[in-house]
Amino acid sequence: GTLLADSGGANPQFTASFLELAKKLYPGETLSELPINDPLYNGSLPDSFRLTEIQYRKYALLKMKDHQVKPHIQALTKNGRHLILFSPEDITSGLLGTETWAIQGYAPDSALALTRNMLLYATNERPHDGP
Repeated sequence: GTLLADSGGANPQFTASFLELAKKLYPGETLSELPINDPLYNGSLPDSFRLTEIQYRKYALLKMKDHQVKPHIQALTKNGRHLILFSPEDITSGLLGTETWAIQGYAPDSALALTRNMLLYATNERPHDGP
């Protein structure tokens, strides 16, 4: 299976707690940011979106040091398969389709596309060409 998680509102305490949990689940392994050519982004999975550029919420862009257009999904990968997919930026609020202020995360359309690709990845039974 694949564990999917996001940090609601980009909460730093949740992010730290989740990363500690991942260390306990997979000692000696670490999460790392996926490259833009990963199957999660490149559209190679059946019915997935090609996600070379995404949109962040306006609040997130104000908080980031530079203008971002690429996703920041992190993965713990073993034997070419992502076992954990984690977003330190909020996806869940974007799925609600709202523009709530003070949420550091993805805009609704991008949150939906990322979630779709993550679910397609998680339910695809064949190994992937991951990092």
